[in-house]
Amino acid sequence: MPEDYDYHFSRTNRFEKRRKNKKLLLFFSISAMVVFVLFFVIQTITSDSPDKKVAQNQDDKTQEISGDKPNDPLENGNADEQAMNDSNDDAETTSNDTSDQVIELKELEVDDELVTEAYTANWEPVQTVQSEPHEISWEQDSQDWKEMLQAAQLATGLDQEEISYLWVSGNGPQKVIATFSNQAESEHYRVYLSWIENTGWQPTRVDHLKENDQKYRFDSISTNEQESDENDNEEIAN
Repeated sequence: MPEDYDYHFSRTNRFEKRRKNKKLLLFFSISAMVVFVLFFVIQTITSDSPDKKVAQNQDDKTQEISGDKPNDPLENGNADEQAMNDSNDDAETTSNDTSDQVIELKELEVDDELVTEAYTANWEPVQTVQSEPHEISWEQDSQDWKEMLQAAQLATGLDQEEISYLWVSGNGPQKVIATFSNQAESEHYRVYLSWIENTGWQPTRVDHLKENDQKYRFDSISTNEQESDENDNEEIAN
């Protein structure tokens, strides 16, 4: 009997000891998990706090700078310059719209055998820089001559370098006729111009010619110049 008792006591003792060991192990495991969770939470809080503080400080500085910073004259100047450029662009657009006038041609009756066709149109006068009273100038380097040429170009569409054998003659008070050919001498024009007071020269009519009936004048000019040169040479020789 005592042996059975000792054996039973020994088994019970081992069982109790094993239970205590399991409890201790479970306790330590739970404690370790709690410590780990607490450590993770503390780390998260401490790691977020500096960033938030820095971000808050940066926001405060930004607000302080934007609140205390005076208006930058350079930035205002750039804004004014941009507004001025936009205004100039609008003015240029308006100017281009004015210059892009739609020209409406109206055919005229022809009673001249030299004229193949004639027409008028709603041409605007060439704006002048001259003052009144206006006097027609026949000097080719004068402002009046340049404006007459511009009006002739407006009516025919030829550029200045394309115009050749240009002869301008009077056609009454403040009126002239410009006769010329293109460089290829395949087209010939007679353009009627009238001076509009305080405005400038305005084309009123264009005749397309079979030939330039004023070209002979240049032949006579060349002959006179040649004779003058020959006379000068004879005088020098004598």
